[in-house]
Amino acid sequence: MFTRRNKAYFYSASAVACAILFLPWQTHHSDFRGTFSQGVSVSAHKSSPAYAAFEDSREDYAQPKLEFPPVTKTLAFGETLKVETTVVVHEVALRGMTVRAPAVQLDREPTEAEYFAMAGHTTRMELKSEMPDDSSIIDNPNLPYAERRRRLVEQLQQQDWAPPTPSSVAQALVQKTLQSLGAGTTDARSVRSRNQLLASNADRSPSDDANLLADNSDQRSFSSAMFSVRNPVPANMRPLWLSGQVEMTGGLAFTGPQNQMVIKRVFDGKTLEVGHIWVTEGKFEIRVNQPTGFLVAELRTSDGRVLGRGEMSLLDLTKLPKEDRINDIRLALRPTTDGVAIHAISGYSHGSQKISAVDARIEIQAYSNSQKVNDEGIVTEPTLSRDSSFVARALAKDSWPSLIVGQARDPQEVRLFATSLVDALINLNLAANDRKEAHQMAIIWGVLAQNGKPLENARVEMAGNYQPIYFNEMYLPDPKMTGTSKNGLFAFVRVRNGVQALRVRVGEKLYPAQIFPTEDRHVSYVELNVRDKAVSQFRVFDGLNMNKPVRASLRLVGTEESLTVSHGDFVEYATAANPFMIEADAGMEYEVSRVTVTGSPHVVHIPLVAREWLYKIAAASSINQESTRGIIVGYMDDHDFEVELTGYAPGQKMQIVYFNAQGETIASRAGVAGGGFIIFNAPQGLQTLYVHPAQSRETFSQVVVAEPQFVQVVTH
Repeated sequence: MFTRRNKAYFYSASAVACAILFLPWQTHHSDFRGTFSQGVSVSAHKSSPAYAAFEDSREDYAQPKLEFPPVTKTLAFGETLKVETTVVVHEVALRGMTVRAPAVQLDREPTEAEYFAMAGHTTRMELKSEMPDDSSIIDNPNLPYAERRRRLVEQLQQQDWAPPTPSSVAQALVQKTLQSLGAGTTDARSVRSRNQLLASNADRSPSDDANLLADNSDQRSFSSAMFSVRNPVPANMRPLWLSGQVEMTGGLAFTGPQNQMVIKRVFDGKTLEVGHIWVTEGKFEIRVNQPTGFLVAELRTSDGRVLGRGEMSLLDLTKLPKEDRINDIRLALRPTTDGVAIHAISGYSHGSQKISAVDARIEIQAYSNSQKVNDEGIVTEPTLSRDSSFVARALAKDSWPSLIVGQARDPQEVRLFATSLVDALINLNLAANDRKEAHQMAIIWGVLAQNGKPLENARVEMAGNYQPIYFNEMYLPDPKMTGTSKNGLFAFVRVRNGVQALRVRVGEKLYPAQIFPTEDRHVSYVELNVRDKAVSQFRVFDGLNMNKPVRASLRLVGTEESLTVSHGDFVEYATAANPFMIEADAGMEYEVSRVTVTGSPHVVHIPLVAREWLYKIAAASSINQESTRGIIVGYMDDHDFEVELTGYAPGQKMQIVYFNAQGETIASRAGVAGGGFIIFNAPQGLQTLYVHPAQSRETFSQVVVAEPQFVQVVTH
């Protein structure tokens, strides 16, 4: 019988973050997913027998013998026969399991599916699969054990029983999974797998798939206070006068005529109305046609550079007065930047006491060379656009190098931890025989905050067999602590090189995962700012036809909740990660898509990739998509462009196809405005995508995660 093992979520660095990113943290169902193939695809998740067998197959087992007591069998004419039986239960160690068939060729008859299993020898299997149902010794608990033994012996006398082959095990498991969903027998056309066992049934239609999703609505569409639709109340859609105070925080100051302040209503980058600000009193007033979009205040220089910004969603004005005036609104302006600004500080900094690391050097991965910080410990990179995300590395003498995932627009901090501080952390938390190894591996050091202050009594969780270290109010690691203290600090030691996913739990609230890289002998510095209420409009549409809305099931990656969203719905969500990822599943017509979201944008655009279109592009370009690599699809407006992607080994080339606004491939080494690109066989893991517009000096960069079972979608 297959036994599910409680094992670490990550088996290697190349697994990216499969436990959090590419599966829900807890899965109790099988759902239908797109896998860059044709027909219906079923993914067997961790709670299924197929997945349990696949995970168990990584272990080697002994070959036990089941010895049964002698059984006396009554034969014809009243004679008796004493039977002594020993059954050897062979073990099948499936080193990998794939169920696949050649792709469908339009001019040829479909080929039958083949079941493959690369085996060491075997996995323990249910004997009932080789015998009639009434002779099962496993699934018939109503029979006494002695009777089950007797029936087994009789059955073994009547047939030549042999251990199952790996192929038969794979086929039986897939059949069982499909039958439990009412999907019938398998008739696979093409399936690819990395960490999930997949089967495909081409007899089912997309409408059947939609019905199955509806049947599982309790699993696929769940709304809570942390993830829910918040569309405007029609009765509130009326003109209003809004007034209140603007406050400057984080060192912002109005320095005279060279600065100006504005107050406006904005939505999706468009200014709808502009109000008035009395600078000396810090007061504002604006007339809005309706309370939708965002109220935005900005501090600007005379040449238009934005120094500070504050905003609020007007949907938060839920209890509107009968009159048409609201007077008590407060907007806090915080520093912002054009491009990237990174501040290197010492790991000994605490609270508001920031010690600049003036000897540090900082580089942006695959973009800028290492450059020395200025006298304030800051490096700037103005050529990255305000919507960019990136990976940066900081180095300083007598310190471990530090990595961060950063965002443009807001100033970023990276902490450098002295070697002596790292040594103390390792020595205080590990036994002597583990310390040497820990000094060669990665460390994660981070802080939790909310509303600009450290967050107390929160927990952090990371996929894999890792335990967090929390720091007491004296800034010392305390193994007895189960959550953050008033300083919000935490750490992980002895972390493997690769890509990690970390999430926050506060009470019963679970926040989306922060995705970041780790490298040997580096500290990955993570700042998580908990926000319980962010509102964005979600526009889900066909990637080649923005006027074609699509209804989809969305999930904030790293959480178990999902929400069915229609095109244009306003969604309220909670998050601590920046950036974070959203997964969209719109049934079998489209690939399951992932988008990376930075901050809390007014509008989240989620273009969905049609599976048939993607299949035709690959076939026309003679590209064979590898089962262990990912696909990235980008939609670019306004400018012609060129694309770069990190993660390739020396000598490897990017397999990229450009298409125009109609979705037709173009024979070009660059993309065209209104069109996009497809990167096939993208290196698995966290990468940085760079888009260089032909008519602009600003490069757009975005951190993406390439993984076989999802299509990463990028818009700009």
